[in-house]
Amino acid sequence: MTAPLPITTIDPRLAWMAIASARLILFEGGEIAVEEACDGLFDDVTFSFRLACERADAAARKRPVDRKTAWRRQLLASNMSLDSLYRIINSERMS
Repeated sequence: MTAPLPITTIDPRLAWMAIASARLILFEGGEIAVEEACDGLFDDVTFSFRLACERADAAARKRPVDRKTAWRRQLLASNMSLDSLYRIINSERMS
């Protein structure tokens, strides 16, 4: 009787690279189309990027808004002309 194989943890990044490499070989050999090679390959990457953006946005909402940034946002939200905005912003820099 043989001993059972030990259970090892596989790094998901290495598994992703192995899958991508195998699909590239199949694509280059003309066995599958590029759409099929990419199908489902980037779902986790897109999800991770979106999750990271949501976390960064939540952290930014917790920080207090700088006084000058808030003032500039108010200016941009107003119906002032670009010339007027330019003069106001530049006069603020001079003082």
